Amino acid sequence: MPLNRPVALQLYSVRHACQDDLFGVLNRVAVFGYNGVEFAGYYGHRPLDIRRVLDDVGLKAEGTHTGIDQLDEANFNATVDAHKDLGAEYCIIPGLPEAMRNTPAACAETAKKLTELT
Repeated sequence: MPLNRPVALQLYSVRHACQDDLFGVLNRVAVFGYNGVEFAGYYGHRPLDIRRVLDDVGLKAEGTHTGIDQLDEANFNATVDAHKDLGAEYCIIPGLPEAMRNTPAACAETAKKLTELT
């Protein structure tokens, strides 16, 4: 029975295949019936080039796994530009260094930092 909502594949689950042939993986993901993908790296490709392939095969970039360091002042604009190029709405931080989460004060400081990004 078909689903009534879009389904996306987290590309980290097929990261080894992506390293070998990202564009081939995107094509196969579309053939398998997925509607979108979530990135965990770009495997040496520019986001705009990836977007062209996504558009060609009918997939949407739902989001990316992005390290917290890519959201600091030095990298923030480039990260936002990459998301715009991909058409990805969501930026997911898949994990935090222990120092950013090991105490209530560290968690509060991390939450403050993330809130200031919006």
